[in-house]
Amino acid sequence: MNRLKLSGFLAASLLVVAPLPAPALSAAPVGQSAAQAAQDVFDLDFAGGTIADYVKAILRVQKNANIVVMPEAASVTMPAMQLRGVDLDAAANLLDGRRVITGHTNVVTSVRTVGSSRQPSPGIYTISAKTDLQPAQTQIHSVVDLLEGGLSSDDMMTAIETTLALIGDIQPTAQIRFHPQTGILIVRGHPEQVQAVNEVIGQLYDGVQRQRRKADEKVRLDRARVQADAATAQVGQLKAELSAASISISEHQARSSILQQEIERLLRRVDTLEQERLVLTERLNAAMIHFETLKKERGAGGDGG
Repeated sequence: MNRLKLSGFLAASLLVVAPLPAPALSAAPVGQSAAQAAQDVFDLDFAGGTIADYVKAILRVQKNANIVVMPEAASVTMPAMQLRGVDLDAAANLLDGRRVITGHTNVVTSVRTVGSSRQPSPGIYTISAKTDLQPAQTQIHSVVDLLEGGLSSDDMMTAIETTLALIGDIQPTAQIRFHPQTGILIVRGHPEQVQAVNEVIGQLYDGVQRQRRKADEKVRLDRARVQADAATAQVGQLKAELSAASISISEHQARSSILQQEIERLLRRVDTLEQERLVLTERLNAAMIHFETLKKERGAGGDGG
């Protein structure tokens, strides 16, 4: 939405009325007065200026138009425009409902049309303005978190100034003071300017919060990577220990097999020796019996001789 500047309210009213017999005036709707005022359409090239300048431009192409500009509306600014194939009613009512801001004042223009009882006498357009004073506001922000979040004070001020430049049709410009030692930002101006700065600060805070979340996420990812690397190294170490233990078990199993074979060989040897012992024992017993027999025989022979 275009905003227009109001430089003051002391401009003299512009009253241009074509010579008319004294008519009896009666109120008529805006749409109805257009048919009465002018049937011809026209083109209008306006380079920009005030409402008073705009009306003068209309009168240059519609010399019989009756337009009254009230003092409070005369100096309201208008943008440059090019109108093609418009009638007086459309050109005049372009001013109706236009809102401009100057200082701490809202100005809304309106157009009222009064028709003549004599036909086809044109009606009269009255352009007025209603003002609404809005006192200046002061807003104080602590931007310490913004600065600690990595945003420079220069970038912050540039963002604020750029935003205020987009609504630069509000006069005077907002006052901004930044105290770097405490991180305090003070804004004083029109409520729309103060609100714009509030929104900028809010967006900057959102940006810093997003950066912090990204940084925190990166820290968590880096920590997770370190933990994963440590776990991978530990798994590798455990695998190496398991491999060494498997080799040791295999070696022990091989030695155990050899020992088992040796034990079985010794057991067989023991069995063999035990069998040999039994045989020898039997022989020894037989020899002893034979010896006792011989001994008895010798004793018997001695007695007989």
